This record gives sequence, C-alpha cells and structure tokens, in this order.
Amino acid sequence: MSNKGNSYDLEAEYRQPLLDRWFLDLGYEYSRDDRENSKLVMDFDEASGRFTLFNETLSSDFNFESIQQTPSIGVRKRGDNLNLRFGASYTFTDLNNRDFLQNTSFSRSFKNLLFTGRLRYSLGKNKRFYASYRSRLNLPSVNQLQPVPNVNDPLNIVIGNPDLSPAVNHGINFNYDNYNWKERTGIYVYSNIDIEKNRVSAISTTDENLLRTTRFINIDGNYDGSAGFGYSKEIKKDSTFSANFNVRPNLRFGRQVSFTNGTELKARSFDVSPYFSTTLNFRELVEFEPGYGITFNTTRYNLENIDDVKYTSQNFNVRLTTYWPENLVWGNDIRYTYNGNVSPGFRKDALFWNMSLGLDIFDKKATVKVLAYDLLNQNTNVRRTTGEDFIQDFQGTVLQRYFMGSFTYKFDQFGGAKKKGGRNYRR
Repeated sequence: MSNKGNSYDLEAEYRQPLLDRWFLDLGYEYSRDDRENSKLVMDFDEASGRFTLFNETLSSDFNFESIQQTPSIGVRKRGDNLNLRFGASYTFTDLNNRDFLQNTSFSRSFKNLLFTGRLRYSLGKNKRFYASYRSRLNLPSVNQLQPVPNVNDPLNIVIGNPDLSPAVNHGINFNYDNYNWKERTGIYVYSNIDIEKNRVSAISTTDENLLRTTRFINIDGNYDGSAGFGYSKEIKKDSTFSANFNVRPNLRFGRQVSFTNGTELKARSFDVSPYFSTTLNFRELVEFEPGYGITFNTTRYNLENIDDVKYTSQNFNVRLTTYWPENLVWGNDIRYTYNGNVSPGFRKDALFWNMSLGLDIFDKKATVKVLAYDLLNQNTNVRRTTGEDFIQDFQGTVLQRYFMGSFTYKFDQFGGAKKKGGRNYRR
C-alpha cells in the first residue's frame, strides 16, 4: 500500500494607497495538491502456497489532482477609531481523478465568488465593537467523489458521487467589550453563527440482507451558533482584601441535517451553560477561587421513531493558592464533575485534585516546582454527546495520577548588550 502527496502554494499581494488612510489590496493565490494512491491486494494461491493471486476488486491505483486559482481584491481603512476591510475573491477549482485499474476518470471544475468583511470600532477608552463576515470553501474529498464502489468492507459498500459541489461556509461574528483595567470591572458580549450551504452528507441504506450502501449528496439547512456575555466586578479594601465576582452564561444552538436509512433526519440542539465564580485575595498571601457551572442540553428530532434527548451536567471547582512563607507558592486545584444522565455502567461523578509546590531561589530568578496530577486517581474521562442520529456515552483511556518536576530560570538579558559610555558590553 502506497500513499504519496505533494502540495504547492504560491501567494502574491500588492497594496496601493488611495485616499487618506484608505488602501486598495490586490492578491493572487495558486495552490495545487497531487495525491497518488496504490493498494495491491493478493489472495492466497493454494497451488503455490503463497499470496500471489491479484484481487482487482479490493485493489486500487488512482491519481487525484486539485488545482485552485484565486484572484482577490479588497479595500481597507485604518483610522484612529475605525478600522474596516471588505474584500472579494473568485476561486477557480479544477479536480481530476484517474483510476488505472477500473480504467475510469472524472473531471470537475467549479467557480465560486467569496466575500470577507471586518469592522473594528473604538467607542471610547475601554469600549470596542467588532464585527466580521467570511465565506469559506470546503472541497469534497476524493473518497466522496470517486464513483468506483469501495468494497474493502463487503458489508459496508461506499460509492462516491462525482457530481458533488463544494460546500460554502458563511461565518458571522459580533463582539463588544467594555472593561476598565484600573478598576478590574467590565462586561463583554459575543455572538456568532456558521451557516453551511451544500454540505456533503452521507446517505446510508441497509437492505434485507443487512448490506449497507453509502452514497453522498449535497444538502442545505445546517448551521451552528453561540452567544453569551461575561460580567466581572472587583471590590477592594485597601491592600488587605479584594474580591472579584464573575458571571459568564453561554448558549449554543444548531441544526444538523442528515439521513438515517435513506430518510432525512433533522436534529435541533440547544445548550444553556451558566457559570459563576469569585476570587478572594487576602494581603496577596492567600487566594481562594470557587466556581460553579451547569449545562442543560436538549436535542430534538423530526422523526417520530427517534426520541428527543435531554441531559444535565454540573461541575464545581475550587482553587486555593498560598504565597506564604516567602518564596514558597503552594497551589491546589480541586474539580468535581457530575453527569447524571450517562448509561448504567459508567461512573456519573469524579473528583480531581491537582497540587503544586514551587520555591523561588537565586533572588527569585529561578523556580523549582513539583506537580502532582490527579492525586485521588479518579480521572475517568466520561462524557455524553449527541449527534445527528445517536447518543454516545464515552469513556476514554487517559493518563491518571502522575508527578512531575520542573526548573525555570529567568534571564534579565539574554544574548543582548548593555550600553555604557558609548560602548557595548556583553554580559
């Protein structure tokens, strides 16, 4: 079996000043991707007792070539308060595939007009607004395009579709923040959404002999988005005590369009995840930071034979750091997680405890540190996810309790020179 690939990219840009703080951008990008795949399967020959019989059905030998040329044009403005950029690009795509064993080939050409836009505006000393839009091109893979049946798994036959079109993703983002660094108080708001047009989706059908056949088509209606805000406020009493309060709610939403046994399936998901935390500091000697978060997940399906899914997960964490005695830093990070909806046989909760101890030496230029990870040995890595037509409870193998040491040294001046009396002196 042999897989070889070569990729080439060439990019050129030119910028021309126009009016005051306005610029014209011109660009050109060329990319080429060549793939060679060769897999020769030999069956056992009873006469010779060796694997010498060539199996043409399970073998493959093809070349795939992808060439993209993208001229682009855009304008941008750089101001004291306003920065913006708008651009457009026209992408020419040529795909060529040749199968030498099946003596088949196909070629496809696409032309796509894509746009980008970005705006950043300062509303004051601490207030900023940002918005952006970008369209991106996602090409189908060679396995999704190649029309020759893939029978490597006789019970799962995959047939590509050479008539597929590239998927286009439209991404929109908004952000606003107003944070006073001196008072350590502020708020930020964000939202984003990604809409995918012509997404490549698999259609699998199973016959009465339990033989599954998978083909590919382009579909619309898929999107994914999120929104939320954060608020932080610090209360300080001289140099003795300070408290910082944080609220960070977040929501996610989306729709996935797919197929289950040839029938269109639409899954709408909605998550709400509020999070609360506070940081208490006493004389820069002790810092205590508790936090709590909970996630409510709902997934609804359009087919009556598939049940809707609802589940809740929670987590509580505590960080405790002490800076006493002098030059000694002791840190503890404790996190408790609970997944009440996982299936029987999976552990629903876990308690993680990480500890570190650091010592500053050589006038605080160096630090010796020892870290203990997962002291209670409870890292089970259990989680629940929902997909287009499935619910998955997952437990993965992860590295559990271990210890690690480190040494860090800070250089006041590394490889530099200090001027003195008009001359340079090396340290």
